[in-house]
Amino acid sequence: MHKLQIWTSIEKENYGFLDLPSKGTAKVFSERIGNTRSEHNVEFHIHPNGSIMIYVSCSDNPFRLYTEQDVSDILFYLGRVEDRLRFAISDKRECIVPQIKRWILKCCDINKGIEIDGVAQITLPDLQIPLFEKALRGYVKTYRR
Repeated sequence: MHKLQIWTSIEKENYGFLDLPSKGTAKVFSERIGNTRSEHNVEFHIHPNGSIMIYVSCSDNPFRLYTEQDVSDILFYLGRVEDRLRFAISDKRECIVPQIKRWILKCCDINKGIEIDGVAQITLPDLQIPLFEKALRGYVKTYRR
């Protein structure tokens, strides 16, 4: 799984207090999160209306989806993303940024090297992270050799 696009929001009044570089009207910053084996670039776009888009670029090193542990690892990683966002906007009391269970997965690519026709492709609606977790756990099969 790669190219995650996640949406969350903060109260728009908090936007004015952010001391972050601007790109157009959005405040933007990026972080490298992970270890040397599985490091991913994460870009945060915070908009004046309080909307936050989080882009996790991991095409070179996608998240595995073979086991239950892989799903847990993705959720653990999102916890680290949440922590970096809280740190960047100085949310020391954890009352500005919503918990990841309130975030919405807007888009991601899930790839497996098999050919399918157009009928077999599906598009899921936006998923809150807890539903995303259940969907992944419902489709992950134990990897056996």
